[in-house]
Amino acid sequence: MIPRNIRNRIVYLLWQSDMEMTRFALAIGAVIISILLSWPGQLFGPDRTTYLLMAQIMREGMWACLFMLQGCAMIYSLLWGFKSKIFYIVDAVLGCALWSAMVIACFASHYIYSKGGYQPPAAMGYDIVGMFLSFWHLVRYSYGEQK
Repeated sequence: MIPRNIRNRIVYLLWQSDMEMTRFALAIGAVIISILLSWPGQLFGPDRTTYLLMAQIMREGMWACLFMLQGCAMIYSLLWGFKSKIFYIVDAVLGCALWSAMVIACFASHYIYSKGGYQPPAAMGYDIVGMFLSFWHLVRYSYGEQK
């Protein structure tokens, strides 16, 4: 059983705390992912098994454009305090879909295509956190004062 004061603090952090720093971190993460996906060269090559399913979903450039759109929309929304239904869709819904699709595709690709049974990429740790934070942002945006 969780002590009442810890449970109350968890409830406060999940439902009543300010989500702006979380949103800012997700926005910067999305912009960085977009830049890295746009880097010269081919990230989605056949020798990069972690990205094979992402490549089957859509091209590298499309992933980059969508992550940049989501990141910039979130930054704009944060800096100018702009809230609307279209920003809800681009910010929360698209963000959750992109982060989730990326993480699930990378891990599924790893387990489906990797030869030799090496461990999953440890660098995906923040991406997993990003996926859960984007989901939680969607929940909070849907039910909170953000809309």
